[in-house]
Order: sequence, then C-alpha cells, then structure tokens
Amino acid sequence: MTSDLCRRFSRIIAATLLGGAVVLIPATTTAVAQTSDTSTLSVWIDGWGSGTVTSSPAGINCHLVSPPGYPYEHESGEDQTLSGPCHADFPVGTVVTVTATPDAGNSLNGLDCGSGGALENPCRRTVTSGYNSAWAMFCPPDGGLCSAG
Repeated sequence: MTSDLCRRFSRIIAATLLGGAVVLIPATTTAVAQTSDTSTLSVWIDGWGSGTVTSSPAGINCHLVSPPGYPYEHESGEDQTLSGPCHADFPVGTVVTVTATPDAGNSLNGLDCGSGGALENPCRRTVTSGYNSAWAMFCPPDGGLCSAG
C-alpha cells in the first residue's frame, strides 16, 4: 500500500512541476510521441524577371510578374506584382520540395532552400519549428541585370 501511495504522490508532484501538462500512462502500455505542430514556410522572390515558385506538398504557388523593361524603362508607372500564396503551413518535419519556373523568355538566377548557398532547382526544405524560408531570383529576357545561373 505504501508504494502505491508513493507513486500517486510522485505523479501529483510531476504534474505540479510541469504545469499540469502530464499524461499518466500505465507502465504496461507503450507511448508514441506525436505532434500536431505546424510551422510556416515562406518563399521570397527577387529579381527583375518573372516566374512562379511552387511547393510539393501543395500550398505555395507564388508568381512574380515584372513589367517589360523593369526597372530601367519603368516610365508607365507599372510595378512588379506578386500573386498567389507565397507562404504555407506544414507539419514540423515535413520535407517540402520547392520548384522555381521562370516565365517564357525569363531565366532563373538561383533558388535556395536554406542549404548554405547551394543553388538547386528543385530544392528541398525540412520544416522546423523555427523560421523556414526559400528564395528565388528571376532574370528578365534582355539580360544584363543579373547573370543567369
């Protein structure tokens, strides 16, 4: 009887120390840790060209359009436009494949999923509970503004 009382008292102390967020599992069962945490993956598109960045699993379908001659022949008042979702929530631990596709006549200067400068298309990013991003740069058809990679 005394050992049973000690176990119950230990559980009460553990629940108190951990803010009450303790699930008591009998010793005869096996617990599997599961998480429903999600985190956001954001895509940043840069450059003077046009193109789309997508993700697999689906969620990101971000399109950048630069007007012809942007930024040097930028007299019409047109500016770059960004459309579609450029960020999405994924479960932590999910490996997301990010793909950049330049619009016709444009080129991709680089795509980085945070791998320390390795520019690959497509690239893969494992979603963590912290900050998650990918970056793409598109170049215009007339070149000169960036060197196509």
